[in-house]
Amino acid sequence: MNICDLFNYDEKTGYLYFKNPSGKFIKAGYRVKSLDKQGYLRVGIDGQRYFAHRIVWQMFHGSMPDGMLDHINDIKTDNRIENLRLSNACLNGQNRRFAQKNNVCGLLGVTALKSGKYSSRINIGGVLHYLGSFADKHEAHQVYLKAKRKFHKGCTI
Repeated sequence: MNICDLFNYDEKTGYLYFKNPSGKFIKAGYRVKSLDKQGYLRVGIDGQRYFAHRIVWQMFHGSMPDGMLDHINDIKTDNRIENLRLSNACLNGQNRRFAQKNNVCGLLGVTALKSGKYSSRINIGGVLHYLGSFADKHEAHQVYLKAKRKFHKGCTI
């Protein structure tokens, strides 16, 4: 059986719904909403775990993608087909829109320094480039975004 035969897909929301699940806890029409530790929607089928976005891709393109998929808007639960594109690790990383959770100042590309200032850096081709030190974290962020738009072809900001 094709994995896509197990689900209905809502193109407006990107949600997957079970058609005819087997089991006590999941009923037909139940939305796939189980998140993994990284925040992606996943579903278990016959002892295998699948990413919802890869199932959506298969439903539209006839096969699972060979490589990585990127959520264009960087929202891991937005599985609308227009928000998914084939990618690689470099392109996927260049499309990051949000700072990592452990980033103290909360802004992408900006690091808080002990001096009270903020540093901005960008990785281009595996080389980290220093963009400057700033008194204001928002100014550091704007400098980073300008460089990101110029040097990261995967950037959609």
